[in-house]
Amino acid sequence: MVKLGWVPGWVGILADRDPNIRTAVPFIPLSFLLMGGLWRLGSRAALAWTIAVSGSCLGLSEFGQTLLPHRTADVRDLLWGGCGILVGTALGWMFSQWRRW
Repeated sequence: MVKLGWVPGWVGILADRDPNIRTAVPFIPLSFLLMGGLWRLGSRAALAWTIAVSGSCLGLSEFGQTLLPHRTADVRDLLWGGCGILVGTALGWMFSQWRRW
């Protein structure tokens, strides 16, 4: 992930050190953007849609790995992806609250 231009250097180094953390990284901006974009629906609806859409993307990505010959689905990937979803959702919620002021 260090070679990706949109990922900060320290995040790339941390993610490359532990491959499971690499699973969480893309779900942070996804959840952040979903939560920020859906905030006008109301806090509960935005939270529910953010968790549902991000969780569906996580589930589909892990299911897709079972179809690839050299990849396997892993429960730890689901847990790390879920952590990324929670962090992104929390950051999106905090940003939305700050923006309301």
